[in-house]
Amino acid sequence: MESIKIRTYIGDDGILKIQLPPEIANQELDVVIVFQPVIKESLQSSTKTPQEHLLKNNAAINFRNSVVRRYHAGLM
Repeated sequence: MESIKIRTYIGDDGILKIQLPPEIANQELDVVIVFQPVIKESLQSSTKTPQEHLLKNNAAINFRNSVVRRYHAGLM
């Protein structure tokens, strides 16, 4: 399984457009989409310690991994 992380904007039409690398062409794929809204950071967030930023990033990674595990276990 491979993953690609992107940041994109979804317009009023709600359509997400993804262009994959050419080596993916002509294949059947299982695709899992996990999304998280981007929260604009305020001036207060700049006072966070490196440990607080690390905890936030680890929480996002743990959430993504749990979704992938549930998908592979057939729970989704």
